[in-house]
Amino acid sequence: MWIVRLALRRPYTFIVMALLIAILGGLSIVTTPTDVFPYINIPVAGVIWSYSGMSPDDMAKRVLLISEHPDAYRFCDRWHKRWLECTKKTRRRFDQVSDQVSFNRALADSRADFAWLDQRFNAQVHARPSCAWGAAIWHFYLSGHHASPKTVLDDCLNRLRSGRPVNRSLVAELCQRKHPWLISNPVDWFAIRGFRRHHELLDGTDWEHLWLADEHLKAIKELVRIRRRIHNCKLRIKAFAKRIPFFRGFLWWLRSLRKSSILHGMTSREEQQYCRSYTHDTYTGIGEIVDLGCWLGSTTIPLALGLRKNLNRYTRRKRIHAYDLFLWEKWMDPYMPGCRKAYSPGESFLGEYKARTRKYSSLIRIYPGDLQQLGWIGKPIEFLLVDAMKSQELAESIVKSFYPSLIPEKSLLLHQDFKHFYTSWIHLIQYRLRDYFSFETDIPNSSSVVFRLKKRLEYDPSVVDFKSFTDREVDQAFDYSMALVGGRNSNIAAAKVMYFIHQDRTMEAKRVLDGFYHDGFARESELAICEQKLAGGLVRAAIQSDLEQLV
Repeated sequence: MWIVRLALRRPYTFIVMALLIAILGGLSIVTTPTDVFPYINIPVAGVIWSYSGMSPDDMAKRVLLISEHPDAYRFCDRWHKRWLECTKKTRRRFDQVSDQVSFNRALADSRADFAWLDQRFNAQVHARPSCAWGAAIWHFYLSGHHASPKTVLDDCLNRLRSGRPVNRSLVAELCQRKHPWLISNPVDWFAIRGFRRHHELLDGTDWEHLWLADEHLKAIKELVRIRRRIHNCKLRIKAFAKRIPFFRGFLWWLRSLRKSSILHGMTSREEQQYCRSYTHDTYTGIGEIVDLGCWLGSTTIPLALGLRKNLNRYTRRKRIHAYDLFLWEKWMDPYMPGCRKAYSPGESFLGEYKARTRKYSSLIRIYPGDLQQLGWIGKPIEFLLVDAMKSQELAESIVKSFYPSLIPEKSLLLHQDFKHFYTSWIHLIQYRLRDYFSFETDIPNSSSVVFRLKKRLEYDPSVVDFKSFTDREVDQAFDYSMALVGGRNSNIAAAKVMYFIHQDRTMEAKRVLDGFYHDGFARESELAICEQKLAGGLVRAAIQSDLEQLV
């Protein structure tokens, strides 16, 4: 009963033992030989001829004098003794190497005169196909491991079995052939041409061997597997070359020469290269890829291009979740020349996006509509690209719906408008979440900055309560953002001015703008745009004040 109690205490152990017994038992049954004699893994030659009898004179002169000559007996005896000596030294039986060495030693002991035949008189058809091309003698032998290609010998055997004659003209025709393999369709010719290039011993698994053996399905599978290996090898070599700074810079320089290397949209070449390299080299597949504000696909396409070439097997079923309202607005008109048609404000350009991303449609899942109503499906997010924080309401919705799904120490957050003058609330949000995010990289020649989540983030309404920010906290938030990107940045300075404009605090915005000009910021930057908006706001404020006085 002790074994029953042990089985009840450790059920998984006994389940594993039972599975092992079943597997090992099945393997032993399959591998048990059906005969008591051992399997000899050497080529077996079979010779078939037609024998109609022999006269006594021929029997005495040919068979007795040649096959049963005393010298032949002595040579075979020496060969056998040398073979026993070689097998004792190597401790292996039925060794072809020992057989050849023993034959050479016996031949040297006999002091017989011999001459080497030319290569074309020793054509091993199934072992070295290159030797059989244009040979004078073909050596046919079969192996029980793999299917053998169909040759003229098989054709002759089929003729004999079916009762058809093998006449002299057929033999003469066979002797004039340059190769022994049969051709029944055009593909056979290409297989034979490839078969001819094999100079080493074959293992019977190459696609030419399988095709000529009428194993067409296996040959196609092997050919596809070879093509896939070559493709994967190219990708690995390319990935290795990209790790070397010289080759990486050289590849990027070649891409910059092509006019089509940059996609039409509001993203720079560096942003597109970052998206492509991330999904190709860094993305692991433990979370989803989300593109908020995909617009015309200038970020979605690089993400899909890198994802398609990613070698990680966990990324094969992943998709890029693309969000956008897909409604044309007036400020988009400068980018209309690169579109397929002219759009009017309020018109949907979803068809334009689908046409641009048609090549990668199997890797993209599109979510057209208002982001605040769509929300997120709740799956973990490994890469979140945000280009949709165009208003405080959208910023609140994104922080509430998407940020809690980020994976600690793994997820990346790319803010594409971090260095844009209009989206000032991004800096306030990232400052209050500075304990949760660490700075990852500043993408050059763009307004994008990448962060990495450090610890689990839960939604807190106070993070997006912009009315609760004091002036001191606003100054600290924008100083923190400038420190992340290397100090003085006119775009972030303009975003600080824009914050007070959004709050209708025009006098405070004017004071901050004058302070930036006094500190040496260029007037040709985005600060000039803020100055124009501020001037318009001051005029409107003066008109409003005059109207109130009149009333």
